[in-house]
Amino acid sequence: MADNRLTRRDFVKTGAATAAAVAAGIAPTYTVYAGNPGNEKTDGILNYNEQMEYRRAGKTNLMVSAVSLGGHWKRVNAVVPGLFQGASWLSADLTSPDFEKNRYDVVTQCIERGINYVDACTMQEVIMYAKALKDRRDKMYLGWSWYEREGHLHEQCNVKNFMEALDESHGLSGCDQKRHPLADRVYFLEEKERPGERMPVFEDEHGTYIMNSKDLRAIEHVHRLLDIGVDCLKIEGRTKSHYYVARTAQSYRQAIDSAAAGQALDPKLIGALENLSHRGYTDGFYQRRHSDEHQNYISGSSRSHRQEFVGEVLEIDQDQGLMTIDVKNRFQVGDRLELILPDGKNREIRLTHMEDLEGKAIDAAPGNGHIVRIPSEGVCSPPALISRFL
Repeated sequence: MADNRLTRRDFVKTGAATAAAVAAGIAPTYTVYAGNPGNEKTDGILNYNEQMEYRRAGKTNLMVSAVSLGGHWKRVNAVVPGLFQGASWLSADLTSPDFEKNRYDVVTQCIERGINYVDACTMQEVIMYAKALKDRRDKMYLGWSWYEREGHLHEQCNVKNFMEALDESHGLSGCDQKRHPLADRVYFLEEKERPGERMPVFEDEHGTYIMNSKDLRAIEHVHRLLDIGVDCLKIEGRTKSHYYVARTAQSYRQAIDSAAAGQALDPKLIGALENLSHRGYTDGFYQRRHSDEHQNYISGSSRSHRQEFVGEVLEIDQDQGLMTIDVKNRFQVGDRLELILPDGKNREIRLTHMEDLEGKAIDAAPGNGHIVRIPSEGVCSPPALISRFL
């Protein structure tokens, strides 16, 4: 057996990274050292400078400079006085010409020295370095995460929100790369031992799931349940969002009231349930086989009432007639919205105005993590939820 022990002299000589790699039996990262003593090929290295060292980034085969530009500008207010609008470096005025020049000059000096990678982690960094790299994207890689929209946040733990954040950040970065064509396909799982039995992948506000049982829906049977003497229905809300619970409880409440008054079921209630995140609905053994007429009725109700949860009312300014909205999904001026109220007297509106917290008129709320204000439409106080007709 080979002796892989390392002496202190070897450790100091080769460096901690190489020593650890040898001890683990792993080949060191492919590196083109400064001066290129190994006479390696360099024509594929972006913005190559002989005085800089370059290393392969994981399995990407991209050669990035050993020294890279971090996105933070925590002390830049000392160079551009008055830049920070608050205590945090994230409050920097992104419209400041002096700040734009500062970032442009910093990036220029990095390019001159062979640095070819910018590592950003906030929306503000992505915006500013995209400006600084305009017409110079062939000189540097711009890599970023977006901590305000990352997967460690509970509401981001599904493919839909992840892809929305990716698309939005691509736009902010000035990147013309489009979403991968395979990203919008519907995927199924198939067990090797059960060919032909395809199991769909489901998503809700809590994440992505596979091999889940379907959700039970009996709202279309409420009339019959009341007729046979059932006097209590339980809405299952564990692991569900507050929007799901509110919408479901309200729909069944209205269905029960209609049945008690001898009125037919409002098909919009079925549509409201269909628009919630669910794992596919079944009415179990309430009815073994549905007629074609019943299936068409369910499908038609779903199509005519397609909605998406877009916001939650945080507070209402009665003097200005505006309500503050915690945005959950994108919506914009001109959208047809439904205000979902606790008393069940929901209200449909056409959005005519939207502004940010500084009172500046805006056209759209980009998505989760934003706070906007819209006309209160007579709503007196929270709580209230908002959905958008699709």
